[in-house]
Amino acid sequence: MEENKIRQHLLEDKYVEWQRIVIEPQSLNDARLFSVESRVNEEEEMRVKEFEFIKELIKKLVYSLEQITITSHDSKQFLDSPDESRTLPNLLGAARKVSQHDLSGGAMEMMTLKRLNFLRTSLDSHNSRATTEALRQNAASKRDERILELWSKDQDKPSVAQLVGQMRE
Repeated sequence: MEENKIRQHLLEDKYVEWQRIVIEPQSLNDARLFSVESRVNEEEEMRVKEFEFIKELIKKLVYSLEQITITSHDSKQFLDSPDESRTLPNLLGAARKVSQHDLSGGAMEMMTLKRLNFLRTSLDSHNSRATTEALRQNAASKRDERILELWSKDQDKPSVAQLVGQMRE
């Protein structure tokens, strides 16, 4: 009877030692993992908000540049016209002679406006939250595939009980 109590006490000591060595680090690792995941999510959210802010600033800049380009084009046309005809241009008839200088300046202004329009539409069509969500889902699916791969490899290997049984034979 005394021998059984000693064995039970030794077994309890081994369990306490095993719990200290195996279980506690696992729960600490889980807590660390949760902490890292929380920080990553907060960082992603902060970057999305920062991107949205910069996107809005660039859209305002594009709008300002468009307005300046249009205003300068209109004022240039108005100043280049003869003194007696300082009115809005006639779009139906070509009464005014167009010089090579007018074409190159106008072409540059139109190219600038097209580029600004492209930037505006690109900014409007980009959704940073959807992109971030898609990246998160992609990372989660890769993680799940890796876990499944490791699990299937682990299932193919013999268990500890099977190894012990083989060693006894």
